[in-house]
Amino acid sequence: MINGIYSKDGNLLAELEETDHAGYLRQLAGVVSLKAGDEVVLKIDGSMLTHTPTTAELWTDSCYGIEFSQEKATFTAKESILGVAGARPFNVYAKFWTDNNVKFGWTITMDDGERDPIVEGGAYLVGANLTVGEHTEADAWKLIKDFYINPEGGLKVTLTENSEFKVAKCVGGKINWDSNPQYKMADGYKAENYLNLPGSDNGKAWAPGEYTITVDVDTWTFTFTPGEDVEPDEVQYELRYFIKGKLVTENWQNKTEDKYELKQSSTDENIYELTIDLAENDEFMFNGMNVDVAGKRPATGANQFIKGDSLEEGITCVTGTGNMTAVAAGTYTFTYNATTQKLSVTFEAESAGGDEAVEGNE
Repeated sequence: MINGIYSKDGNLLAELEETDHAGYLRQLAGVVSLKAGDEVVLKIDGSMLTHTPTTAELWTDSCYGIEFSQEKATFTAKESILGVAGARPFNVYAKFWTDNNVKFGWTITMDDGERDPIVEGGAYLVGANLTVGEHTEADAWKLIKDFYINPEGGLKVTLTENSEFKVAKCVGGKINWDSNPQYKMADGYKAENYLNLPGSDNGKAWAPGEYTITVDVDTWTFTFTPGEDVEPDEVQYELRYFIKGKLVTENWQNKTEDKYELKQSSTDENIYELTIDLAENDEFMFNGMNVDVAGKRPATGANQFIKGDSLEEGITCVTGTGNMTAVAAGTYTFTYNATTQKLSVTFEAESAGGDEAVEGNE
């Protein structure tokens, strides 16, 4: 079979010829003429190149006007980006590359030599499932002309429940992630009712709809204003306490599964209880978390804690006035009285034979 670019029904559209290129084991190059909607596949040595880490990689930043389908292993000319009638030629390069003699696979680029105008130093909304006007991008983690946040009028974008987003700065024609953008809601709007503004995580929309993003270029602050049709998604939080520790939650992670929660007693609303196994010398405490009653949003820290200074007098199976320490491995039962704000503890450890249990101090 000839190495080349084929239509989806198997017709050869353009041959790929071997060329020399420093740094690659092989490079093949060719030119194919495509119009919007055309689907093609690349075949080398009789095999179709697919988008997997070991056989092929499509670099979307260098494949202007081309979309890749994982399911079909096809490359499609995109009408929304091409924006012209008729066909245009694309330069195609397939390079097989290695790093320190370890094979990585094929890199495929398609390039027609044209680029969207990108504003150097400008702010762009990037993310997934974003719509600006009639332009929708399912995977838009790149600089796109239509997603420029103009300092004069801002950017109107439609967000869905599946949207994720951040603001990126264009430096040297590429994304710069070190610009440290600040985010806020417009006056009169609470973020918790509309958006999870970007931080260490990507931004998400609690209340889907159209938002206007404006920028203060002096402070690099981005303000989100919901459209009139956006209904706030008001959230109700409950304060709950969960154990966290060096070993019990693997290096002090916040975990909110049932097995870590000090749960309210079924017989007394002021009593909270938890039975859990702890390792010897595990350090731990109880962390207050604001938990969404509806279960749609992640829990957030409430800056309230139950520590060793809440222990009832006479308890010896755990120690410490700040973070507590388990004196021995075993099963601990914690009982917290919300009225007195005191924590009592019982402890059971297996005997050497493993058949009996002994009581620890309360």
